[in-house]
Amino acid sequence: MRFVNGKPIWSPVTEELRSAELPLRLWLSAKLPNVKPCFAEFRKAIRHSCIEPPTGLPTGTAGAAFDYLLRYRLGAEDPAELAVIGSALTDQKRDWTSTVVNLAAELRDIASVWKTSGQLDTSQPPAKLAEGCWALALFTELSRGVPFERSALRSLGSEVSTDALLMLAPRSGIDDLARLYLSSSKTLFPYLSGRRGTVVLGPTFGASIPGDADLIKGTTLVELKATVDRRRRDGT
Repeated sequence: MRFVNGKPIWSPVTEELRSAELPLRLWLSAKLPNVKPCFAEFRKAIRHSCIEPPTGLPTGTAGAAFDYLLRYRLGAEDPAELAVIGSALTDQKRDWTSTVVNLAAELRDIASVWKTSGQLDTSQPPAKLAEGCWALALFTELSRGVPFERSALRSLGSEVSTDALLMLAPRSGIDDLARLYLSSSKTLFPYLSGRRGTVVLGPTFGASIPGDADLIKGTTLVELKATVDRRRRDGT
């Protein structure tokens, strides 16, 4: 939080929670003093097999790509808005935005066919959909502050195309997305199917502090976090 002309200006919730000295963190610590013990008990209760990311895989990109994959799986709307925004933060020497819009249209069609196939929870997602989600993730990272000079997008030639974007996804990344998806088919999707109400993806909150959630199903808010931690002795 910072003050401009005497008025508080709030950063996104994630930023406001980073420091123990910021007002929101202090308020939560006072109102919810048992969060850490509850979280510790929750972690102990998890007994699903670990999914270890391949060595060298950019976990931020993988997480964003998986978020897109879930949105195509669970929602009916086009989830590519952030990627389109990110396309405007490129070198501006190539027609990135039109290419991203065309890619998003292709992915929407692929997802539509996939969701009527009857194999949503028993097979891997379509390879082209996973590759496209990886490409969208690269553009989304630009909208979140990753410099274009550090992005894999910079490696593309003078002519950009949807096929070129799809080729940016590493094989290890696609395999990782498939493992995450199959794990979600056994855990997340059954949990959501037991909740009443419709799914709302990426809802934003109308409050003084900007914030959003990954998804809401009825009255249940779900925030997805991927962490890399030590494997327990039992393999979980």
